[in-house]
Amino acid sequence: MLFLTIAKSFDVIATVSSRLKITEYLSDLFKQATPYQAKIISYLALGLLRAVYKGTKFNFSHKSLIKTLADLFDVSEKEIETKAKSIGDPGGVVELYHWAGKDKNLSLEDMHRKLCEFEELSGTGSQDKKFIFLKDLLLDVDQLSAKFIIRIIEDKLRLGFSDMTIIDALSWTAAGDKSLRGKIEHAYNICADIGLIA
Repeated sequence: MLFLTIAKSFDVIATVSSRLKITEYLSDLFKQATPYQAKIISYLALGLLRAVYKGTKFNFSHKSLIKTLADLFDVSEKEIETKAKSIGDPGGVVELYHWAGKDKNLSLEDMHRKLCEFEELSGTGSQDKKFIFLKDLLLDVDQLSAKFIIRIIEDKLRLGFSDMTIIDALSWTAAGDKSLRGKIEHAYNICADIGLIA
């Protein structure tokens, strides 16, 4: 499964207000996935790379994201910041400019691995390393994927649902209705790892 498939689904879900519809879209996504892919999707849908109790910390500031986008589009940081404030979404800024990236059709697993690598960059000069890493990663994907990479790093996915919606979607995937919600929620209360449950 390509990361672009996830980005397209997330883009549709972001425009939907009905929780039932969101559940259906997530269920459709899970039905296309392997168990391991379902695990990653569950994390990414909540802006995570792993179980919430293990933590996800990109340690890359909003200012650094703005700097990355400014460099990517060869415009001033002030211009990017103004546009980001105007639309309320740094990720959405990528849709306002000509995209020079060359889509390398990265898989969901590849993207998860690269985001983990990005997160793990630390030590002296780590912000500069992350700046270069993120810019290179963005140039390896299409515009829509770039939008969601930025949103994941910024922790502002704007999808409008919680882990409970994922539990509903997993029930729909396995049983075609919400009949398994109780069992899935019970398991989640025990292990608190939505990806493992998926």
